[in-house]
Amino acid sequence: MVNYRNFMYIGLAVLLSIAVGCGGGDSPASGDVPFEKPEDPPGEVREWMSDIEDLQEPHTDWMVHNDSIFVAVARGEVPHPGHGVEVEAIRYEREGDEPVTVSVEARHTEPDKDTSYIQVISYPVAVARFELDDLPDVEVGDIMVRFDVDDSAVVEHDPEDEDVQIHSVVLFFSNDGYLERDVRAVEAEALTIDLVLAELMIGPETEHYHRTLPEGTKMLGQRDDDDPELAIVDFSEEILGVQGSLGEQLAVYSVVNTLVENELDISRVQFTVDGEEANLGHMDFSGPLEYDEMLVRESK
Repeated sequence: MVNYRNFMYIGLAVLLSIAVGCGGGDSPASGDVPFEKPEDPPGEVREWMSDIEDLQEPHTDWMVHNDSIFVAVARGEVPHPGHGVEVEAIRYEREGDEPVTVSVEARHTEPDKDTSYIQVISYPVAVARFELDDLPDVEVGDIMVRFDVDDSAVVEHDPEDEDVQIHSVVLFFSNDGYLERDVRAVEAEALTIDLVLAELMIGPETEHYHRTLPEGTKMLGQRDDDDPELAIVDFSEEILGVQGSLGEQLAVYSVVNTLVENELDISRVQFTVDGEEANLGHMDFSGPLEYDEMLVRESK
């Protein structure tokens, strides 16, 4: 006689086995996550990236925008853009119903020895984007992000000339009607008036900052023999092309504030044009000028 009860037990066991197999059990799942550098991120993401750059210190963070996840690794201050940071890999791991752990692996990079870099203080940030769909069937609330940053790349300065040093130079450029500081690193044996003026004429490195002096303007600076704290700066005639009273103030005081704020022991600046005393259209700079803090807006 056929025992149908046994057939029923066997059938139930097979169904249960299939159900458990489909559920995946508690076995861990892991894998690599494809990612890319965002070329044209949305406005909200750009603001987030800008906030991280403004911190100017080592930092890690992540955010979700629509169905994309953005991760950022900031290295902090370095002496020039040759020292960077990059995201090398993104991986996920999940066990059972536990939250998905996303591991972001990044490393500090060293300068290319065959490349010359502008000596300007930088704050490198690496940003990567991956899609939520590339993770195993999870919601955003089920994600934990962990950062593993290899910071073994050491920032070193080993100039051929032992007398050469890295100097931090403060320059003033215009932004929305104010002067703001733009700090960069310069290699030189000593910080001099002409060296600082030359860096000012190179123009700003910071986005949204603008040069205050007309293109083609030349400057020569020297210390007054009778008053070491007085700098005499001679403009070429291009300075006369500055437009408007505010433009004149920004042009003149970008030079004054720059010379006074750096470690040059300068407290006042006297201007000439082609070696002669002269005035701009609205501004009298026939006498020595001192630092003007009213025109300075602290950087964000």
